[in-house]
Amino acid sequence: MAGADNNIDDLYERNLYLFNDSIVDCPLVGEVTDISKLRDEYKQKKYIEQIDWLSKHGFSCFQRTKGDGDCFYRSFGFAFIERVLRAEGVDRAIEVLKATNSKIEAENFSYQEFYVVLEQLLRKEADFPKSYLKDPTISNSIVFYLRLATVSPALHSLLWRRLTQFQAAQIQLAPEDYAPFFTNQDNRHDLGTLDAKDFCNKFVLPLGKEADHVQIKALCCILQTNVDIAYVDGHEYSEKIVPFVHLRSDLDTNPDPITLLYRPGHYDILVGKLQDE
Repeated sequence: MAGADNNIDDLYERNLYLFNDSIVDCPLVGEVTDISKLRDEYKQKKYIEQIDWLSKHGFSCFQRTKGDGDCFYRSFGFAFIERVLRAEGVDRAIEVLKATNSKIEAENFSYQEFYVVLEQLLRKEADFPKSYLKDPTISNSIVFYLRLATVSPALHSLLWRRLTQFQAAQIQLAPEDYAPFFTNQDNRHDLGTLDAKDFCNKFVLPLGKEADHVQIKALCCILQTNVDIAYVDGHEYSEKIVPFVHLRSDLDTNPDPITLLYRPGHYDILVGKLQDE
């Protein structure tokens, strides 16, 4: 197992390097901005039509996130905390997080540090949203914690002793639900599939790796959170100008889902509520 331990050490070091390799010319999460600013960035007619449709159907604003490969996790994390605080649902959120933690046989101190950051924000022991918007250490800690939320050490406890914690948990707890989607996300022409362990090693745990549908579905499931994703991709759709993907948990009683904006290769936060879909 020495080789496996070395691989895990390498992955951990890579994550730490990426933590500190923050691009300073772009905010981690921007301020709430009128969606017309997004419209001004496009010349293609179809993109403009889709943005106008969002504006007319309840989404007048958005928040940009940094395009560093972690944009889904950063967007989700910010919107998750904000939603919990707005709905005064902190006790339930902490209960869900701790219930998930109990499934994870994590012994590495770094897991506890990342969890503490999230809990402090939820309990208002740290300044949210200012700290999340401006402090790379806090923001990236949440990003890494959410990545960890998709791998459980239940099946590979010895191999995953140090790094498999929270987001990777859901994939390994129910690998049969996700197996058809364990594809090589670096090469879409590769039609083969990976096992859950290799998939999590390559596409879930490393910072800077973009999230695809399988990671998003797993995270929403384990955090019992409803999420809507609006696709603004310039495509022509027969039924809807802007298609939405609705990810639902029967355990989430909050009527207002997290709503994210997807553009090819990037996620931002949509501000508003869908009207007359």
